[in-house]
Amino acid sequence: MPALRERVYSPETRDKLMLMSALGGVAIAQTMTSLPHGMGYFLTYEKGLPHGMANGVLTQAYLELFPAGDENVAKVLEYLGFASTDEMGTFLDAVLEHNSVYTEADVTSYTDRFMEQKGKLATFPYPLEREDIYNMYKNAVIDQSIKTTKDLKKQASTLESNIKSNASSQSDDYESTLTTELAKYGYASYE
Repeated sequence: MPALRERVYSPETRDKLMLMSALGGVAIAQTMTSLPHGMGYFLTYEKGLPHGMANGVLTQAYLELFPAGDENVAKVLEYLGFASTDEMGTFLDAVLEHNSVYTEADVTSYTDRFMEQKGKLATFPYPLEREDIYNMYKNAVIDQSIKTTKDLKKQASTLESNIKSNASSQSDDYESTLTTELAKYGYASYE
């Protein structure tokens, strides 16, 4: 897990990732896929997320769909070395860098279309309602989008502070400095 977080892909790490991928394929061939796999197609087709990333984006919300104390969820978290789904979600957020923006209309559309996939719904070991699928999408993508927006606003505020500091120490032409700095990020002006 540290290699994923740090994005250090040594030959040994790549070997382990390939083995994990192969074992995942064997598991899918024997047991089918679960909800995130089917639900992830909408994120892949409509938002352009690679399908593995789409599955990862939905994983925390999927595990939280199980009843509290479910032993299978506890085993998954234990095997992965996480104390909670929140800790796992924080890790996934860090390694996936998911920045797509979703609307309530997206979530409603994805939910309605996924509810038509009775076979995929049947893979979940507990009864599901439309609201469960809706909330899974909402928790995974709307709440994530809100967090991403807050992070971006924080980064923008930090950037603006840095620019103000640089402008006051280098010249009195704040607007010119701000425009120059923003141009580095592809923005035509600060307005």
